[in-house]
Amino acid sequence: MCVVFKMIMRTNGKTQFDDLIHQYLIIVVIVTVVIADNKTLFKCPGPSQWKFRAKSECKDTDKYICLFDENGQKDEEFCGSWPDFENPGYKQILLGGTTIKPCSEDRYQPFIFWTNGSSKCVFEKENCNQEGQVTHSNGTLQTNRICRCDYKNNYDYVFKPKNGCFCLPSEEDCSCYVKSCQFGYILSRDYECLKDSKLKYNCPEIYRDSTDNEISRTTIISLVEHVTPADSVEWLAVIVTFVCIIAVLVLFVVYCLRKYRDTFGVSLKSRYMQDEVVRHYSPKKSNELQTRKNGLSKYETTCIIPKDVLDLQENEITKWRTKQMLFVETTASKKVSADMNTNGLVIISGPPGSGKSAIAYNTAFMLEKNEEFKILPVSSPEEIRKYLLPETKQVFVIDDPVGKYTVDETCVQGWKNEETFIKQTFPAWANTKLILTCRTYIYNSGFCRRNEEY
Repeated sequence: MCVVFKMIMRTNGKTQFDDLIHQYLIIVVIVTVVIADNKTLFKCPGPSQWKFRAKSECKDTDKYICLFDENGQKDEEFCGSWPDFENPGYKQILLGGTTIKPCSEDRYQPFIFWTNGSSKCVFEKENCNQEGQVTHSNGTLQTNRICRCDYKNNYDYVFKPKNGCFCLPSEEDCSCYVKSCQFGYILSRDYECLKDSKLKYNCPEIYRDSTDNEISRTTIISLVEHVTPADSVEWLAVIVTFVCIIAVLVLFVVYCLRKYRDTFGVSLKSRYMQDEVVRHYSPKKSNELQTRKNGLSKYETTCIIPKDVLDLQENEITKWRTKQMLFVETTASKKVSADMNTNGLVIISGPPGSGKSAIAYNTAFMLEKNEEFKILPVSSPEEIRKYLLPETKQVFVIDDPVGKYTVDETCVQGWKNEETFIKQTFPAWANTKLILTCRTYIYNSGFCRRNEEY
């Protein structure tokens, strides 16, 4: 395709940029269509991209469904009439129609599976393949694997687990270390150095079987819920497309410069001198500041928050101001307001439809009214860093910070990366506040609860 680069000059001595640009555009369109038409490379979006894909395909995020098609051995997306669900431990696939199927051996689903939030069982089981670890139990469709330190090779727990015999890797530190016993003593199944064996032990014996040594190997090559490779894009086609687009842009700039010079009959040097004179003129800024609906002036916000983002924030605040007219104070809302006065960060958890967001915005409106705080609805700690004004009283509100229907591991990692920033920004005495809302089953999974340490 790149042989077209040779077709720059015609025999008549004059370059025809219009024709050349048209040829390049045709090539770019063909390459793009070939890439887009490769349906076998499609992959269901992850939790962080699910909403964006759903809005672009179905407008209504509750109607977007993406499941694995066992007949075609690929992911398929479509707009359904309404989201469907399955009991914990199960998911849905396409097999002619939607069909129930248990989670694979390497994943588990501890709560209800919704088709409008994910395409596979939400959690991946631990491998129990760290130094000294063996598998005590493979878990169930709803529970994680249980690990244990290999006492037969003198491994003991760094931190004693609650059970004493086995360890829950999703809740405890299951690290093992080599424990040295005195000469003539051996490490028992109860992780005690004994000279003679006991008649009764608290912990069961570890029995070796073929699966113990295969877990680490099989997890590497397993299909892991039919996930297609992340690098499934044809990179050669992408590179060719990128090069062609750059070539079009370069040719377009050259064409415009030639057109500009031919039209006005002036050289680039003289035009540059005229532009330098124009730069000395600077219109005066108006001293009158227009106040936005979130309390920030137009001058304060437009240089920090993009206009489109600011408009979305204003719409969100306006929506909740309207709902606020019907809000009735409850014991929960009073408790949150009181906690907000003594803490920089508050997490509100509850089941869907329990009024978490209403209480969050009611608290924000109270801070706005009584202490002149500025309300900023955001979606991630990165946006907090981006829009933070240290000299201004601000209250940030985030709904479902780590996922609405399932836990978004990308969001969780984002909060971990900003841990130091969050601790420094939201101490109890600061002029900056943060209110998070979280569904109960997301909160109970431990991801939101970690933020309480901030």
